[in-house]
Amino acid sequence: PVQEGDGVAPPPLPPYQGLDHFGLTVENLDETVADLKSKGVLFTQAPHTLRPGVRGCFIRGPQNIAIEILERRAV
Repeated sequence: PVQEGDGVAPPPLPPYQGLDHFGLTVENLDETVADLKSKGVLFTQAPHTLRPGVRGCFIRGPQNIAIEILERRAV
């Protein structure tokens, strides 16, 4: 259970459906992005480097759920 003072964000104000986002990992982010763009997927955050060895982006999923797509490589 989350206790007050644990450092997590407070719950969002209603109405709220209960899911902020979920993430998927892929082997090749550039290839995945090109495929998704060719299918008309809406990108809400362009691919970028999050930290060494990790690149990612966000797309808009059904019911406006954010989907994070990550590529992890050994550094």
